[in-house]
Amino acid sequence: MPKQKILELHVRDSEIQLRAANAALRESEQKYRSMVEIIPDWVWQVDRNGIYTYSSPKVKDLLGYEPEEIIGTSPFDLLPEAQAEHMRAVFHDIVVSRSPIERLENTNVHKDGRLVVLETSAVAIYDEHGEFAGYRGIDRDITIRKEAENALIESQQLLGALVENVPGALYSCALDRHWTMYYLSDMIEDITGYAASDFINNQERSYASIIHPDDRKMVEDVVREAVEKREVFKLEYRVIHKDGHIVWVFEHGCGYFDADGELVCLHGVNIDITEQKRMVEVLNESRQSLAEAQRITHIGNWDWNLANDKLTWSDEMFSIFGIDPEEFTGIYDDFIKIVHPMDRDFANKEIEAAAEGRKPLDAQFRLLLKDGTLKYIEAKGKRFTDENGRTSHMIGTNQDITERKQAEQQIETLSRFPGENPSPVLRVTIEGKLLYANDASSTILKEWGSVIGQGVPEKWCNYIREAFESEKLKRFEIQHQGKTLSFIITPVIEAGYANLYGRDITERRKSEIERERLMESLAEKSDEMERLLRIVTHDLRSPLVNIIGFSSELESDCQKIVEALNSIQMDEQLKENISEIANEYIPDSLSFITSSTKKMDSLITSLSQLSQLGRIELHIETINMDEMISEIVKATLYKVKQEGVSITSEHLPDCKGDDKQVNQVFANVIGNAIKYLDPVRKGQIKISGQIEGPMSIYCVEDNGVGIPDKHKDKVFEIFHR
Repeated sequence: MPKQKILELHVRDSEIQLRAANAALRESEQKYRSMVEIIPDWVWQVDRNGIYTYSSPKVKDLLGYEPEEIIGTSPFDLLPEAQAEHMRAVFHDIVVSRSPIERLENTNVHKDGRLVVLETSAVAIYDEHGEFAGYRGIDRDITIRKEAENALIESQQLLGALVENVPGALYSCALDRHWTMYYLSDMIEDITGYAASDFINNQERSYASIIHPDDRKMVEDVVREAVEKREVFKLEYRVIHKDGHIVWVFEHGCGYFDADGELVCLHGVNIDITEQKRMVEVLNESRQSLAEAQRITHIGNWDWNLANDKLTWSDEMFSIFGIDPEEFTGIYDDFIKIVHPMDRDFANKEIEAAAEGRKPLDAQFRLLLKDGTLKYIEAKGKRFTDENGRTSHMIGTNQDITERKQAEQQIETLSRFPGENPSPVLRVTIEGKLLYANDASSTILKEWGSVIGQGVPEKWCNYIREAFESEKLKRFEIQHQGKTLSFIITPVIEAGYANLYGRDITERRKSEIERERLMESLAEKSDEMERLLRIVTHDLRSPLVNIIGFSSELESDCQKIVEALNSIQMDEQLKENISEIANEYIPDSLSFITSSTKKMDSLITSLSQLSQLGRIELHIETINMDEMISEIVKATLYKVKQEGVSITSEHLPDCKGDDKQVNQVFANVIGNAIKYLDPVRKGQIKISGQIEGPMSIYCVEDNGVGIPDKHKDKVFEIFHR
């Protein structure tokens, strides 16, 4: 075959092969392009200078540009100016080393101006000669994921700040004999003196080891019983501080169970309540001191609210007036009806004058008790006015002076027989000349160095002249041979002399001095307690503002995280972990924080009210009890349905009282009836009422577990649980 013919065949065969190769290449490119255009990521290619030579259509979805707008630009043209220079340096180092780009995060500016976070991955490409030709890669939009991650980080920071502001130590622990700690906030060091790390997995010591030995069994019993019933536990107990002193803590927590109902751990918070305990002790000591001082001196104190005619009496007042506290209705009539009939008009006028501000209350009158006993009292008091200058209430004291009155009457009787009187009796002229002295006066005369017919000391002359000038009895006291003697000067004007009757009041004066000491001590303790209450309630309430704010933000961020997770594609394990944190761990922590915050707020409110005892203004009005009970029951409806409780209420009579205080009483009583149900039978609560005389009597009955006998005498103690 001629060479030319052979050459033509070779050329034709090469052309056929070339066309086949080009067709295969076009088919491969078409498949590649189709794949590139359907994947959710932006595929691109840049040359060795970083200029885009190819862009898939996906760039429009990510950054708002058409592929044609991207060709000829560089990645740095899409970055914020502040980031562009930094990324140029990063890209230069990568190009020099021909390193692959792996998940490089960078922020790009969308065509509409908003920022989009992309994750870039790419590899170097080479031409047919093996020369570096640029990079081919993909960009993935991770804006939503980054927002979720940032929200999670922010939530964790908020949770950390929240934990720092909780006035107690948050914990997660095992239900074992060591109370093995899995997590414990740093606040535990402020409470116990030990670092939180000491307790984690019992590394240095167990939490059980610092619980007071006398309280350990109680703590375990209360917690285990609550966990078995799937209830929240609340208890107070003592722990031993690192330096050896006792710290009182209030613990609030519950069990955390998995989907199979198995206990995973305990969550809760421990709050230092040592200062509150001390203040309650100070208050109780002050009350006991006051009660003892009043018992010794026979002085009772009272507080009369004129707006609602409400009288509040101390225990000694009931003793003086011979009234059973259960029979005392707390109105003015309870008091005035015991005043002797012949003294009532006088007593009413004196009290009215004091209430109107015409003069302070300082009067003496008689009481006629139920059993016929006659008593004398000395009443003292002062009024307080509102912003309009009207008398709002009065406070004062009533002192039983029966013994003093009887002594005075005895002196008057014995004055008729001075020679038989065991106490000093003297007669002195207006000029100071001693006319008579009985045997009991001999030691006084000896002290004077005087006898009958001679003058008495100048001080005594002055007392006698004052009695003549006023034409009234004159009283004065002297110290004689270690005793206190009280003298009454009775001037006989027409005869020009005065009779002096002495009496030994040493013991009475000692009692009065002791009373003054106790009253001063009481005042100091009361002032100290009030200052402590104001400081503590202020300092405790301040962190609650931060806690409430952080809790609200944290709750909002959790919702954002959950919404973000539902709208992005990401690693399933990571999504599951974030979901568990956002849906379970953080809400669980929030529930304990919120519950503890409410408890703390309740304690603070109780302390604040405690510091204002006797000064809280009550607004007395007619209360529709049917409406009030209905509202209270509605507020507990969820719990009622959950527990399957039956609540029935008969028609209730109206009453007069402070709406808020009465509402609180019935809410507490009904709430406790629901809370302490008997698990073996359906809960039943019945509310009834009736009118007895001037009183409205109400009854809340339930078939719950009841109150153990050993706790009945402590039901009304402050903060007792």
